[in-house]
Amino acid sequence: MKVLKPGGRFVAEFGGKGNVAGLLEAAECAWKKLRPGTPMESPWFYPGVAEYAGLLERHGLEVTYALLFARPTPLEDGERGLRTWLEMFGGSMTGKLPVAERKRLVEEIERQARGKLFKDGQWVMDYRRLRIVARTAGCCE
Repeated sequence: MKVLKPGGRFVAEFGGKGNVAGLLEAAECAWKKLRPGTPMESPWFYPGVAEYAGLLERHGLEVTYALLFARPTPLEDGERGLRTWLEMFGGSMTGKLPVAERKRLVEEIERQARGKLFKDGQWVMDYRRLRIVARTAGCCE
């Protein structure tokens, strides 16, 4: 990696394999119900430890630490929490739809996801995070 000095460190944390799986499952079911025969585009990439470590190693980094872990996260806004989340992060999935169809899709996603993601009066997003540390070859000054 050319932006790091020899011995430089790369540290990152982001959505990892299985991130928002319950939401994606609900979205896929809702999409198939409302738009049969049309594939749903997923705007996200969630790699596993081996996949991302391999990517870094192919670019000259040595992975020194990697952890994939669950981080269930309660959403604010009570009953509206998932809808708010989809408005913020799901635009590339729903944004091209006409307003009325987008509204129906979001309502169906909520219906499909409720059993897994709605707990004690609030939505809890099923985040899985990948935390990784890698370093470049070379000696440190």
